[in-house]
Amino acid sequence: MSSSYPSIAVLKPLHGAEPGLYEALASFCVQDYPGPVQIVFGARDATDACVPIVRKLIADFPDRDLELVIDAEVHGANGKVSNLINLARRIRHELLVISDSDIRVQRDYLRGIVAPFMRPETGLATCLYRGDPQAGLWSRLSAMAIDYQFLPSVLVGLRLRLADPCLGSTIAFTRDTLKRIGGFGAFADQLADDYAIGAAVRQTGQKIV
Repeated sequence: MSSSYPSIAVLKPLHGAEPGLYEALASFCVQDYPGPVQIVFGARDATDACVPIVRKLIADFPDRDLELVIDAEVHGANGKVSNLINLARRIRHELLVISDSDIRVQRDYLRGIVAPFMRPETGLATCLYRGDPQAGLWSRLSAMAIDYQFLPSVLVGLRLRLADPCLGSTIAFTRDTLKRIGGFGAFADQLADDYAIGAAVRQTGQKIV
């Protein structure tokens, strides 16, 4: 990586307006990060409920480099990857961060993401996450499944060296690595796109952190 604080393009594929969407997206707009940050939001339909939320976000953060892309073009069976392919046309920066719409982060998130890329063997960085129930009983049960089953299972797998996961909540890699694995188009028909992206990066000989 050419700089301790490389320029970053954050890609946010969106569909619908789940509870807390504005707050989740806004947490990416208040990052304590010294380098340039571009955030590109993507929707497939101008009538999608996420669109007015993103427009409000853009109005509320006029000093940030925010863009909404509405593009209905379909590139394969995976709607999220189709969205990413459409967003990729707008990328201007060196390091890419793909993050799910419902992820809310702390202010040092981007600083943490770039740190592993100071080591040349790093091909991809990913993050664990925890549940945050916001919508009643089923939301609480879903959060419990993440916190008490999924998250500890991943940690055990890592500790025993039985797992080398790539989690779709956060996937970060350089534009060069994306090109080496065939671009987003190589995963347009993959249901588990995060798993497939991780496997492709490992096949290049680079490490997932």
